[in-house]
Amino acid sequence: MNIKRDYQKTVKEIYQEYHTSGKGLSSKEAKRRIKNDGKNVLNEQKKISKLELFFKQFKNVMIILLLVVGLLSLFNAIVNDGDYLEAIVILGTSLINCFMGYLQEAKAIDAISKLKKYGADYVMVKRDNKFKRINAKNLVVGDYILLESGDKIPADARIVDCRFAKVDESLLTGESMSVFKSEDVVENSSSIADRTNMVYSGTVLVSGKIDAVVVATGMNSEIGKIALAMESTKEALTPLQIKIQKVSKFITMVAFCLVLLVLIYGLINQYDFLTIVMLGVSMIIASVPESLPIAITSTLTIGIKQMAKEKAIVRNLAAIETLGSTNIICTDKTGTLTENKIKVTKIFESLNYGSDVNNLSKELINIMSLCNTAYLNEHKCYIGDSVDVALKNYLGSFNVNKKIKLEIPFDSDRKIMSVIDEDNYIYSKGSFESLGKRCSKVLVNNKVVKLSEELKDKYLKEEEKMSLEGLKVIALAYKVINKEILKEEDYLKEENDFILVGLVGMKDPIRKDIKEAITTCKNAHIKPIMLTGDNRETAYMIAKEVGICSSKDECLNASVLDNLSSKELNEYVKKYTVFARVSPEHKLRIVSSLEEQGLVVAMSGDGVNDAPALKEANVGIGMGKSGTDVTKDVSDIILLDDSYDTIVTAVKEGRRIYDNVISNILYNLSSNFTEIIIILFGMFTGNTIIGAIHILYIDLVADTLPSITLAFENASSDVMKRKPNGLAKPIFDKYFSCFLIISVIIETVLSIIVYYHFLPLGIGFAQTLALLSIIINEFIFAYNCRSLKEVISKRGIFSNKYLNLGIMSLLIVQ
Repeated sequence: MNIKRDYQKTVKEIYQEYHTSGKGLSSKEAKRRIKNDGKNVLNEQKKISKLELFFKQFKNVMIILLLVVGLLSLFNAIVNDGDYLEAIVILGTSLINCFMGYLQEAKAIDAISKLKKYGADYVMVKRDNKFKRINAKNLVVGDYILLESGDKIPADARIVDCRFAKVDESLLTGESMSVFKSEDVVENSSSIADRTNMVYSGTVLVSGKIDAVVVATGMNSEIGKIALAMESTKEALTPLQIKIQKVSKFITMVAFCLVLLVLIYGLINQYDFLTIVMLGVSMIIASVPESLPIAITSTLTIGIKQMAKEKAIVRNLAAIETLGSTNIICTDKTGTLTENKIKVTKIFESLNYGSDVNNLSKELINIMSLCNTAYLNEHKCYIGDSVDVALKNYLGSFNVNKKIKLEIPFDSDRKIMSVIDEDNYIYSKGSFESLGKRCSKVLVNNKVVKLSEELKDKYLKEEEKMSLEGLKVIALAYKVINKEILKEEDYLKEENDFILVGLVGMKDPIRKDIKEAITTCKNAHIKPIMLTGDNRETAYMIAKEVGICSSKDECLNASVLDNLSSKELNEYVKKYTVFARVSPEHKLRIVSSLEEQGLVVAMSGDGVNDAPALKEANVGIGMGKSGTDVTKDVSDIILLDDSYDTIVTAVKEGRRIYDNVISNILYNLSSNFTEIIIILFGMFTGNTIIGAIHILYIDLVADTLPSITLAFENASSDVMKRKPNGLAKPIFDKYFSCFLIISVIIETVLSIIVYYHFLPLGIGFAQTLALLSIIINEFIFAYNCRSLKEVISKRGIFSNKYLNLGIMSLLIVQ
């Protein structure tokens, strides 16, 4: 048996369901319900303390290894009354790495508290059959509330009586157009955008009045479900974090095997305990690339500064390279693909198209200006219904200053709006379907002629044509009232026998740079997906215009996803590129499904409805201009210009950063494996070619500066034409491994030859020159590591001035 939702129930059924009536609840019953159900507030998310955040940094495998080595080195210095420098350097390095990680993650996790600002403070409620104003947090399910134009909706409620009401639901749906409301039952299972008899917490009543019964409060409301989804959603690891975890495990395994080898070899050769310990310490130090965490952090930090220049602010350091590995970019329509500003783009008047306001008839200008509820705020900007604002902005200085005697607001029955001015002119606007049948004449070249079937058919075809272009079309008409009407209700009888003036088409226009950005995305093997609250037709028109899809077969109404299994959902999200009528739950499921398939997903959005999906995505991208505080708070990257083109620029920067991080890993591992083989060779031959302090000098001084300067390398010329570095692509691919092995062999052989050649002159002299040999080889190898995608000669051997200065400085130090 199908269970009816609140929007599918009659008003009588709502009263029965929530044990209330048009008289409202009694004060006693309201107190009982608030005691049982709690207040109408969103729960605060438990925040991690700064101390917990600091200790979290010590969970890193390489940090743990360094701490163990540092403590062993300290123990050796105490027992032998030796030099404490080695222990201080190792433990100091560990603490510095942890502190740097802490600084990058030390940000307030306050997304849920940001949601609270969208709640209403006070509300008019009927208690004991009397209206009174109460704090919205004391609302309970079953309360009868009264809402007026400009009110913020305090809770989810079913409308029981509605008068000329329009609600801005962009907070939840992302749709820029206000929604007309009625008390009529909605028969079918619908998305939030189609539930015309419901109002939701956090949205705004733009015009009219509404009486409603509260059906959900606090965490049970739609905005509460979003808060709950954000609270339960864990931030995903970035591809680089996952790969570095694997590298860390590999290094740990190598270190463990080496220590075991040293232990066995030491016992066989009857070494004393401290000698075995210090050999083991040397092996672990040689295994762990101490400068790598610093180099990676520096690379990402340099990337942050570069991205800030491109109008992208990075809030999560680890996520900066994720864009470089992104396979999918999921994006909302409004504000990212479009300008998030409804504009008049086409006018059909006198059987011709025109767009120049100077050529419009005075009748058309009068209707657009007077049949309009938009008004100027203190910043001299029009606010109000999005359609009215668009008309006012289009007219500019052509606004008409005439006194309006009466306004007859839009309602769901008439589907038109009318005003009557001081000269007894009645001006109306509405859909052509509604207003056209009330017209008997038409204005053609400033002459009033009969609206014949031929002319009506002409207008109908033009309206269909404009609609197919994705435009919202309204018809404009007027007439003169030749008699004095005293009763207000009689004015409604005058809404007929109109003179049709023209059609106005408007839309939220796409951004100028969006088509090129989408093309660049596709060339970079990144699939763009559009998630929108708009209907399927509108979504398709926009997606086709920007280049996301080419066929309506690629578009899907998201309600189809509701009853799919995880396996079926995976197939659907791979097949479609446009999802219409999406809810916050749909967005979250789509992003999660893509990630489960091993894809790296970036998600952009601006509304509260986008927040759970932004948090779930590998990288969340918030809008700096139009974005709510909630979306900014959960985003990894914030776009200052709300532009999709900036996302593509950030992808390019992310790929450059990823390449430079991989170059850093290669450079550091080359040095570490060289050190390991030299120590093993020395142990087996009874020589100490390099000691633990030498290794620390190489890793923390000689390697660190070149490693950091590799972060300044420019992107490869083909960076936006190759496939993303997704989760499936390992760091240790064939090319990386061959490069690493060859460099280790060359550096090791040269250093050992130098050591034994100068050994007759003294062990200290031989160690010094062996150390110098390793460092010089590392400097040369740094130039080879500048790019793993291009021949260095193509870039210019000495084109990285920061690397040149770094090497020069270290040569002087050496």
